[in-house]
Amino acid sequence: VQKYSNIDSSFAETIATKQVTLKTVNVPSSPVSEKHILCIGDSTIVGGDYVKEIARRISGTGGTPDGDGLSNIKFMGRLHKTVSGIDVGYEGFSGWSWSTYVSSAAKAIRFYVSGVSSLNFEAVYQDGNGCKYNISEINVTSGTGNIRCLYVMGSATTTPASSGTLTRISGSGDATITYSSIDVEEYSPFYVNGSVDFETYVDEYCGETVDYVLFSLGTNTIVNSNAEFSTIKDTMLSNMDTLIGKLHEQYPSAVVLLCTLQKGSMRGGFGYNFGTAYNANGNFYNRKVYQMNQAYMEFASTRSYVKLVDVSGEFDTLYCYPHSEKDVNVRDSTDKELADTNFGHPSSTIGYKMMADAMYRGIYGALA
Repeated sequence: VQKYSNIDSSFAETIATKQVTLKTVNVPSSPVSEKHILCIGDSTIVGGDYVKEIARRISGTGGTPDGDGLSNIKFMGRLHKTVSGIDVGYEGFSGWSWSTYVSSAAKAIRFYVSGVSSLNFEAVYQDGNGCKYNISEINVTSGTGNIRCLYVMGSATTTPASSGTLTRISGSGDATITYSSIDVEEYSPFYVNGSVDFETYVDEYCGETVDYVLFSLGTNTIVNSNAEFSTIKDTMLSNMDTLIGKLHEQYPSAVVLLCTLQKGSMRGGFGYNFGTAYNANGNFYNRKVYQMNQAYMEFASTRSYVKLVDVSGEFDTLYCYPHSEKDVNVRDSTDKELADTNFGHPSSTIGYKMMADAMYRGIYGALA
C-alpha cells in the first residue's frame, strides 16, 4: 500500500506490505453421503435471498452463472424457501446478533388465525397497538391454524388484544390477518432450559445432524451501539465463543464458516435510514466493520474447526445496495448521481448474489 503525492508520484511512500496466498479450489464432486448445511443470520437472511442463490449455484443447473448440479447437499433450518425446485432451509431474525442468540428466549405471540392464503417470513405486520412482528412459525392448513410471531427489534412489546387484525406494513403476503385468540410464549432457536443448546433445533429442523454451519452476523452489534468497537469487542467475542463453542461441543465434526461483514453504504444509505441519529455515521460504522472483521480473523485463526469466509473482500459496496438517481444539487436538475436507499441491506438483484458468491466459494473450500 503506497501513499502518493498529488503533485509528484516520485514522492510515493510505502505505508504497509502484505503477502497473500490465493487458494483455488475446483468444483467438488457430489459427496457420497448427504451433507447438511445450516445458515444462521440476521435481517439479511430473513428473505432467504443469499441462501437461495448459494443452493442454486451448488445444486441447480443452468442460470447465471451455471449451477453445478451437485447432489447430496441440503440446506436445512426452520425457515424455508424454494429456488429452481430446491427446498432451502435456514435460520434468522431481523435485529438479532451474537448476543441475542445466546440470550434467554424472546417474547413471542401465537396468533390463532383464519382466512389466510399467503404468509411469508420476511413480512412485517402491525397490531392495533402499533407493535410490529415478524412471523417465525407457520402452522396453517386450508387457511386456518396458528402463527408464532416475534416482535421486530425496536418495536414496543405490548401484549396485543385477545382478538383483532394484523396489518402488513412491509414485505409480501396477505394484506391483513384476522386472529381470534392469542397465546403469549417465549422463543429462541438455540436457547433451551436456561442455556445454549443446538441439539433440540438440529433434531427438529436439520434431520438430526449438521455438517456445516455458516454464520453471517455482526451488523446489529455495530449499528445498535455508539461506542467504539474496542469497548464492545470482548463481549462480542465471549458471545461468539459461547454460541460456536456449544455447537462444537455438541457436533465436534461440524465445520463453522464465519463470514466477514461487508461495509455499509458509502452513498447516503445511513442518512436515508437513520436521519441525524448517532447510527447515521457511516464512516464510524465502516471503521468498526474493519475492526470486527479483524476480530473474526483472529477468532478463526485459533480454532481449527472455524473457517473464515471473506464476504467483505468480494462485495462491491458502491453498487450493491439499493439506490436511485437524484439531482446532484438543488440548482441542477439535469445532472444526476446515485444515492443509496439502505445502509446495510443489499439489493436483491445484485447485492445478495455477491454475498452468495463469496459464501459459495467458502463452502467449496470447506468441502475440498
